[in-house]
Amino acid sequence: MTPDDPRAAHPSPVDLRAPAHERFLLGSGPFRAALRGGPGIEDFDLSLDSARPAEAGASPALGRLRWHWGPTEAAPGHRRLGLADLVRVENGPHAMEAFLSAADRVLVADTTVPVVAQGGFSFSSPHPGVEVRVFEDGDAEWLVAAGADRAVAAAWDGRRLIVGAARGFRGADLPPIVEAARADVRAALPVDTDALRRRGSRAEPSTAGANTMARNGEGAVTWRSG
Repeated sequence: MTPDDPRAAHPSPVDLRAPAHERFLLGSGPFRAALRGGPGIEDFDLSLDSARPAEAGASPALGRLRWHWGPTEAAPGHRRLGLADLVRVENGPHAMEAFLSAADRVLVADTTVPVVAQGGFSFSSPHPGVEVRVFEDGDAEWLVAAGADRAVAAAWDGRRLIVGAARGFRGADLPPIVEAARADVRAALPVDTDALRRRGSRAEPSTAGANTMARNGEGAVTWRSG
């Protein structure tokens, strides 16, 4: 993505100099995100309504992923919600765009800021017992947050942030749920951002695309995707 990206010229139903508490929603499928932030920092409040919820009335909230994507000393700029379900944040000469690809079940955030100006990410959860790990794997820095019946996986490869999520039934083994979230992120990492946007815009939102864990008749747990 470049500062003069033609996507910025798309007509927009919202064009605000939004304060930090202003929130934009992305996604109409199972995996959703609410974005809010300030100069150089964006908070992604993540939720996932799976086709088979962990239990009746269970909260779909996964937690908040905070990404330090650029310089924080810039004055608040424009925040736009695009017609193609895309949020664009502009702070001075820098910009960040985020969208959800329903086809790939991931959140993608891309930025014009050089790698050296970016400061990593953190995660907080409303659910007890969620553990957060940050580590390097291959050419990407990863964050994995997991506990009970849910997991969030995020990878930053120096160019963009990609996030996936999965939920399961309480009592299911947690490692397969974590692997389900990481698998979607790994699959999206080598794909060009524009290709992810095109695939996401063509996809029909459907709960059938959610990562879910299900028990078979013998009590075994299996992972189903798509």
